[in-house]
Amino acid sequence: MDTETSATLHLPSLEITGFRGLDRLTIPRLGRVTLLAGRNAVGKTTVLDAVRLFAARGLPRVLADLLMERDEFAACLVEDRSPVVAPDAAALFHRRGEDRETRIAIGPAGGEGLALEASQPDDWTDEERKRLVRSPLGADVAALRIKYDRWSEVVPGALLKAKPFWNYPQRDWPPALWCESLGPGVPENLAHWGRIALTDDEDFLVQSLRLVLDERVDRLAVVDDSGPRPGSRSNRRVIVKLSGHPGPVPLKRFGDGAARLFGAALALTRSRGGLLVIDEAENGLHYTVHEAFWRLVLKAAREGGIQVLATTHSWDCIVGFARAATDCKRADGVLVRLEAEDPGCRPVVYSEDELRVAAEQRIEVR
Repeated sequence: MDTETSATLHLPSLEITGFRGLDRLTIPRLGRVTLLAGRNAVGKTTVLDAVRLFAARGLPRVLADLLMERDEFAACLVEDRSPVVAPDAAALFHRRGEDRETRIAIGPAGGEGLALEASQPDDWTDEERKRLVRSPLGADVAALRIKYDRWSEVVPGALLKAKPFWNYPQRDWPPALWCESLGPGVPENLAHWGRIALTDDEDFLVQSLRLVLDERVDRLAVVDDSGPRPGSRSNRRVIVKLSGHPGPVPLKRFGDGAARLFGAALALTRSRGGLLVIDEAENGLHYTVHEAFWRLVLKAAREGGIQVLATTHSWDCIVGFARAATDCKRADGVLVRLEAEDPGCRPVVYSEDELRVAAEQRIEVR
């Protein structure tokens, strides 16, 4: 990777300690666009979650989002000592029970990083402890000390406070990096459309759809079919104008591939100067589209100053990425394979030459 690219990345490398299933992971090199490969449950999505948490500087609202997305809840005690169910902050820490880690660290190797430290409740009675131990999920983090560089804040957990920790006041919080997240499903957030319509970004979205719909796409728009009454639920949807077709066609009619391309392109327009994480990048895409898809991502990332981290299980996705990355005049793409290891996992980083050989010789690198 050229030194200019490395110097402009938010995360030129990544070190994660004590986070979920990762005891310790150090990836010595990330690219403008980094593709993470590896078997199921090896930790690829956990890496993306760690990046989101780092970008947010540990903001409690983002902590809660990560927990609720994984259905990680626990029985808790509020101020009147009555049990409730809330996002389980303890689930963020490595291991369970008495062996649980009490500190999470995320950041570039040797640079400014984020740290979360768990504290235990000192004033619980033995009976209260038993009630929690017997709950199906359990929980034992009463507060979090969140640190970033020389800043720190103690955030009460959901266990002993009626007010949930994700509503903790955000005043004086360190400035966050913008981090857009694209999951494996069809994107539903279209609130950004008002800043895209009739701009170059709309043209970019049209070009992205042409990867699967060819030159038939003339224009696209977002319409809102909400009811006329105040408070009616928003029903925004994307419609497409095709050449030679008498009327607009819903985007979802064209399947998951078109929706995936639209979602990725939309996320790229929202991420300029920040981070974008994409889970299961191959979802819905035909194998013939992967190379063009990665060319689009690499070009948009370079021009927009975006750092992208994505995961995949697909060999075709890796081959398309390798061909697109090695054809770039400036090396922006890095492939990292995560391998299971006791404990945790270890990264294998592929150079541009290794990527080229792997793509040409169809060497297995998943």
